[in-house]
Amino acid sequence: MSELCREEIRWSCWECNKKLKAPKREIGDPIECPGCYARQTVPARSTRPPRLPMAMAAPEDGGTVPVNLGLPKLGSLQTKVTQKTADNMASSFLGGILVAIGVILAGMIGGKRT
Repeated sequence: MSELCREEIRWSCWECNKKLKAPKREIGDPIECPGCYARQTVPARSTRPPRLPMAMAAPEDGGTVPVNLGLPKLGSLQTKVTQKTADNMASSFLGGILVAIGVILAGMIGGKRT
């Protein structure tokens, strides 16, 4: 197989923005987007950068923060996650605490019926 055939054209569908790719040998050929079925032509050059290998996608400590998950007397787990994941975990935890407080208060108020 020639080097030209192994290279890819990468672009996004003009209708649904799905990421598409095709071998260079298909430049100018009509294709159908698998996401929205829009008919389009393989462009002459890529409009998206080539995908980086996973090892090169981010620096080794690229934006991670340490997280310590644990309960007293039960142990803990320490790991590193992205800042976005840490924010989501904090929001979920806070939401869980608020629900638990609401259940306790409802039980205290509603449980005193005679």
